[in-house]
Amino acid sequence: MMELSRSGLLLIAQFEACALVPYPDPDAAHMAWGFGVQTPGAVPSWRMTFPEAVARFKEALVPRVVSVNTFLKVGVTQGQFDALVSIYYQKGNAYAPIIVDAINDKSSGVASSIFPYCARNKDKIWKQGLYNRRLREQ
Repeated sequence: MMELSRSGLLLIAQFEACALVPYPDPDAAHMAWGFGVQTPGAVPSWRMTFPEAVARFKEALVPRVVSVNTFLKVGVTQGQFDALVSIYYQKGNAYAPIIVDAINDKSSGVASSIFPYCARNKDKIWKQGLYNRRLREQ
């Protein structure tokens, strides 16, 4: 079973930024805080420290790491694994299955060519920031 590398963790954290108070997540039905951690029932008056945000972020990544390991049927490099965890953390099942299927079919070239196009928000609007993120994840 592969683990998310320190580099992968830092890359995801860099993309997510850190909010020590809950904020309405435009891509979700509830509030998020810390490093984009979805928190149903959160209210704007809540506060957390930076160490708490890091701990919650690491906890939120665990199920994504387990899922990516479950989805993959072939070996991948550490960089590929980190990129898959990143896209799964940020977009859930919106794009991860398409990319994993290409990798499992031993079409990593196809998978990497798909990555930059996975830059749409929940309303299917293309976002330059997401496109830049996808390029860095490769």
